[in-house]
Amino acid sequence: MQALYDTSAALEQKPAEQIELKQVANWLADNQAAIANYNRHVDKHGVFSDDIRRF
Repeated sequence: MQALYDTSAALEQKPAEQIELKQVANWLADNQAAIANYNRHVDKHGVFSDDIRRF
């Protein structure tokens, strides 16, 4: 597991911002497969509102 706090980057950004960025990166990594599966589903079947939206 990588550290939540990068000391060299902390000189440029607030510590809380560094932690939040790391949490977002972790969430994206953890959910990458589910996002890819959903995107494949949408590519194949479209989204539920395809028939009703006007744009």
